[in-house]
Amino acid sequence: MERGSGFETALRNPRIYREYRDYFISKYYEGPSRHLTFPEVRKVLIGDVTLLRKVFTFLDSLGLISFSASPSHHTPQ
Repeated sequence: MERGSGFETALRNPRIYREYRDYFISKYYEGPSRHLTFPEVRKVLIGDVTLLRKVFTFLDSLGLISFSASPSHHTPQ
């Protein structure tokens, strides 16, 4: 598929990234003592699974989600 085609830009653009980011962060703040997992949020969101995973992993690595979760609530993904 040619770069810049309607299909690729429809799935990966700054607006989509912001929607995913905002959802992950707001979902985390619904219960900040719990560790937010990718399968938990994946059930609700529709879209490019690879992009969803990248955004989730990025936010988690920066400590923007699950930073105050109790270690006992952390479940492997």
